Amino acid sequence: MGHGNQKTARFAAVLDKSGQPQWLTLWQKPAADPHFQKALKEDRILTVVRHRAGTGKDFGVVGFENTPSSSYLEFPKSLKSFDGKRIVGLNYNLAAPSEPLGKPVGHSTRPRRKQIRQVRRTEPPAKQFEVQFRITATIDQSVTVQAATAKEAERIAESRLNKAAFDFSRANVIMKPTGTHVMRHKD
Repeated sequence: MGHGNQKTARFAAVLDKSGQPQWLTLWQKPAADPHFQKALKEDRILTVVRHRAGTGKDFGVVGFENTPSSSYLEFPKSLKSFDGKRIVGLNYNLAAPSEPLGKPVGHSTRPRRKQIRQVRRTEPPAKQFEVQFRITATIDQSVTVQAATAKEAERIAESRLNKAAFDFSRANVIMKPTGTHVMRHKD
């Protein structure tokens, strides 16, 4: 795989002559992929040799080269006139994304042979619970009284309110559960 002393060709010239390529992903061994083999025999595969480290730039070669950092472009027309040349000036943005090949893998449209039996889950029998709540009702009420001091006014107002009836329909009510336990049946 000595690519050092080869003649070069610009990627733009390859695009002009062979059309817009698309990325090709090998999901199986190349020898077992009939689509890839057809494109390879028609000289439509460009191996892109990618440099992961160092200052070397990526380049392409016509045909298939199995190297760890290679990617593959499939062209619509033959690359035979570029065979043996190092393709430089790669612009990855000019390659189209790969198109799916074959039928999509998914759910079968044929009916299932065995229907899955639906099992009905029965709810556990209901139990009887006792739930205790703390219910707090708040009513803001003002009382007008005459007294010599604030302490005496509060004592007189509290005495009057202890004797008064309240309308709880306008109260701010807060209910909080304070405890829950299962009631036991006496058998």
